[in-house]
Amino acid sequence: MSKTISMPRLLVAGIQSGVGKTLVTLGMLTRLRRMEYTVQPFKVGPDFIDPSLHTQVTGRISRNLDSFFNSEEVNRELFLRATKNSRIAIIEGGMGLFDGYSGSDERGSGAHMAKTLKAPVILVVDASSSCRSIAAVVHGFESFDSKVHVAGIVLNKVAGQRHLDWLKESIKLYAKAEVVGYLFTDPMLEIKERHLGLIPAAEKPLRFQWINHLDRQMKTQFNWPRIFKIAQSAPALPIPSHSIFPEPVHSCTAIAVARDAAFCFYYQDNLDLLEAFGAEILPFSPMTDSLPKGAKGLYLGGGYPELWGKELTANRFLRQDIHLKSKEGFPIYGECGGLMYLGSTLKDFQGITHPMVGAFPYRTEMSQRMKLAYVQTTSHKDNLLSLKKTRFPAHVFHFSDLKAEGSLNYAYQLNDGKNKFRDGLISKNTLASYCHLHFASQPSLAQRFVNICSES
Repeated sequence: MSKTISMPRLLVAGIQSGVGKTLVTLGMLTRLRRMEYTVQPFKVGPDFIDPSLHTQVTGRISRNLDSFFNSEEVNRELFLRATKNSRIAIIEGGMGLFDGYSGSDERGSGAHMAKTLKAPVILVVDASSSCRSIAAVVHGFESFDSKVHVAGIVLNKVAGQRHLDWLKESIKLYAKAEVVGYLFTDPMLEIKERHLGLIPAAEKPLRFQWINHLDRQMKTQFNWPRIFKIAQSAPALPIPSHSIFPEPVHSCTAIAVARDAAFCFYYQDNLDLLEAFGAEILPFSPMTDSLPKGAKGLYLGGGYPELWGKELTANRFLRQDIHLKSKEGFPIYGECGGLMYLGSTLKDFQGITHPMVGAFPYRTEMSQRMKLAYVQTTSHKDNLLSLKKTRFPAHVFHFSDLKAEGSLNYAYQLNDGKNKFRDGLISKNTLASYCHLHFASQPSLAQRFVNICSES
């Protein structure tokens, strides 16, 4: 008989993007921590920004769970591994509750993750400019998939007490779930956004006054005894029969990892897997630092190099050092923002061109057109992360275009379900790609990266 673990948990979802689920999630995380609960945050889907805000308010690193990238068993392993020594888990969904890979495929959705983790759902509804119709919306979400348990409703942007009374009245009459919290319309609670979403905590942490203002409403306007009861109703989860993490090993190499406002998009489980396979992680800032001493490899994650072009260019010594190391075969992996940094130049939104590393003969230019898709990736050539014919899932999300200035050597073919296109530029042991990878989907990617670094 398989062993199980009990962990109170909730999945906070929205009826669509922009209804305030991140606001509600941050408020719940803050209130739980101030009630002296050790709370572990998660985010469903390929999002790096919301987890950074979760991490700020909880003091615990927020993790990503994604059913397009990883199997149900792997997602349960990542969840249970992260929730050790915590009392409750809060999982923020992405977009709308049922939005995922496509119109007919639920992979990547909050609903799929709720079923995978058997997590009760708290549904956030934007109640502005509506009243009795909200009950119809809630009823539709409750009945859309009987395996998804919508257990509570949070009403956001409520106009006033009379509006709230009418909303509660209609939901009580026509829906099964009860209202467990509400937030009145309040311009002070708005969170600023830009081209890739909210602003990550690495660049601009949430203000203490803003957090306090939100917490005052969460404290008095949410039914915490009922919320705890819903979280505790989640059944025990089976412990996975096999682990993607190897037995603890001694460090055999060191990998420099760019960590600053320009490069802040990393899945924590990627870094954990690198460490599990024997890498010591050496964080540094490409804007101000040189490569850490003892580094045998370099990992440049995604982020906002387009906003920090002046600072990245100013660190000429580092750019020249990376350029030379790339030519010498030093292992370097650049992912999205890292790809932009490894090119010859970067043109930002203001049209200013900034010299970059020049490891490849291409330039990148910001555009107003977003590229967003889940993709299946196939390696057609051996490279820093994978051998020929290796397949793995990935995600692309960027506002820049790559312009070739010479011959480019591609290692990947991507398939988004409709189109096939190339990616994964290689030059010796340097790999640059727009793909965001989750190493848990194919742990051999992390293992090969560590092995090549240890041999260098």
